[in-house]
Amino acid sequence: MGRDRLRDAYAAADVVIITSFYDGFARVLMDAGVGGRPVVSTPTLGAREVVADGVAGSVAPLDDAAGFADRIAGWI
Repeated sequence: MGRDRLRDAYAAADVVIITSFYDGFARVLMDAGVGGRPVVSTPTLGAREVVADGVAGSVAPLDDAAGFADRIAGWI
């Protein structure tokens, strides 16, 4: 996806959701932040460093589906 399309996709989103069990680099998290979009993410590599919990989004535990859904609802 080109940078323009990616920028447009982030602009259209209310919240960016990352459900990965593993991510080697927090690029999506950083792109979402640059686009001004909150992120709800699993604790992938870099998530806690990039997402200011409660400010720029939330980081949810892998084993808490209900908590993850609650965090998403809180940003919509």
